[in-house]
Amino acid sequence: MKCLCLSLFLICSITISKAQTSAPKIGKHPIVFMDSVRLGLQDIIAVNPDDIVSLTVLNTQNSIAQFGEAGRDGVIYMETKAHARGRYRKFFSSKSTEYADLINKDIADSTIQYIVNGELMSLKNSIKTKKTFESELEKITDSTFVSLKLINRNALVSDYGVTDKDYGVVIATKAIKTLSKDTSTYNQQKRNESIMLDWPDSEGWKVGGDQENEQEHVIDLVRNNETVDKWTELGNMTTIKVIKNLPIDKAMDFMFDQAKQHSPKAKLTFIEKDERAENPWIIFTIESPGFKDNKTPESQLWYIVQGKQALYTNFRAVKQASIPDALKTKWIAFFKTAKIVYKD
Repeated sequence: MKCLCLSLFLICSITISKAQTSAPKIGKHPIVFMDSVRLGLQDIIAVNPDDIVSLTVLNTQNSIAQFGEAGRDGVIYMETKAHARGRYRKFFSSKSTEYADLINKDIADSTIQYIVNGELMSLKNSIKTKKTFESELEKITDSTFVSLKLINRNALVSDYGVTDKDYGVVIATKAIKTLSKDTSTYNQQKRNESIMLDWPDSEGWKVGGDQENEQEHVIDLVRNNETVDKWTELGNMTTIKVIKNLPIDKAMDFMFDQAKQHSPKAKLTFIEKDERAENPWIIFTIESPGFKDNKTPESQLWYIVQGKQALYTNFRAVKQASIPDALKTKWIAFFKTAKIVYKD
């Protein structure tokens, strides 16, 4: 166990340093995922911290709800450089057939110079900023992407002074508002942010559970004559205070990864997203015909939105193997009324 704790300490310390963010504390027996795969003790000890590009730590009542007592010491989700590389290569390939052709030749990234908004993405840059270039490239999404072009070795030398690469990938992006240092963004971040959802009085909703700590605020909603232990329809609003600038697709994947641990036959269905919105959001369903320790089916419709100060995950659930179309349409319309609000 000492080796396990030391390994996790090193991984968290180094990776959080790279991300320049803070993370919640974890206990001695956290659940650990790497690239969506749950790791055992020996796998964790073997992890090289330098291979990790991003880290998400959850230590809340929500992790207990998802994993039972096993989640009491928290959940750690790690992504490796190789996994991130696959993600941004797939994204850039969808934007440029020329880039896709280059990648299909199985070209190593060590021979490619990525240039984003005139800035060379390199190991030297990563050490200086405590960020990996894989993590920076992975942050580029439809909402920020502008253009991509390839340049040859001669152009790399003449335009950028790069002499040790064979290919250049020049990317232009929009400014990311959440990273902006202008006065308006700074003032907004200093105000208290929250999400507002008006649960219909006609449906008889009440708060069945309300728990908050430094990392999360979890609210469970049930009908007036029901409880969080015995319900026919459940609502949940969770504010994850420690997660900012997380791609919404990654948030969806993480929720599905958790669901599959208890329900291997769970089905994920993407419905809609808007990455260009001021607060990017995504809607999807996770439908489970049953669980390892419980044969009762459960289906959830999720609405996740990224605020400037936190990630807001919300869902409505029924104990059915799938969500009826009429109910799905109703729930989608309901979640689209959500608003991110600020108070002084």
